[in-house]
Amino acid sequence: MSRETERILRELEKHLSGKEINNDIEYQKAVDEFMMIHNSKAPKKRGRDAWDYLDMAYEADSDQEALKYAQKALQLDKDCIDAEVMIAELTTEGGEELKLIYENLIAKTEKRLKEKDVLNDENIGHFWGIVETRPYMRLRFAYMQHLIDQGKLRKAVKECEDLLLLSENDNLGVRYILISLYAFFEDEINVNKLYKKFDYESSVHMLLPIVALYYKLDNYKKAELYLKKTGQSN
Repeated sequence: MSRETERILRELEKHLSGKEINNDIEYQKAVDEFMMIHNSKAPKKRGRDAWDYLDMAYEADSDQEALKYAQKALQLDKDCIDAEVMIAELTTEGGEELKLIYENLIAKTEKRLKEKDVLNDENIGHFWGIVETRPYMRLRFAYMQHLIDQGKLRKAVKECEDLLLLSENDNLGVRYILISLYAFFEDEINVNKLYKKFDYESSVHMLLPIVALYYKLDNYKKAELYLKKTGQSN
């Protein structure tokens, strides 16, 4: 989903929060009302809110320009986690320092989400479907990638597993990274468990790590089997 679509969903949630909705008919009426208002608006000039500046930061031609826009976004919205992540990545030189910043941001965001009763058992598993938790998911994903860059692969496995618990549909593609990590550690049980969980998945990103796993385990028969599946699917 694009950032523009995410922006519209945020505006829709804000529109719905001010209305008393008791049934599906009233909900649809409120959505239709919002879309009518949204479609009648003239194109908005950029640079008016934190999300405009964040978009400008992502599209910037240089790190210096990106940093300037990200700082402006954070100035306008102190809870703009995406801006904080970008600022940290652009200004932090040491790997351990950046890791600590990620961990502090995760703890701070979790506290805020708990206070708003968003981080709860009912929502766990559906985090990507909730616009408010997407920045948190992106933060956790960035942290996981940083752990891999540091060679802290066991911790990265745990982060991947947590991300899949938070978003069962795996809109971020965590499964591709996790199955490769499982294969690296020759963890046949978890490789097969993850592959079965996404049994509709036949991409090379899922199959090649399984080929590598069975090659490492000297099980050439299974390695060849999954290699053939790779050829059939791609």
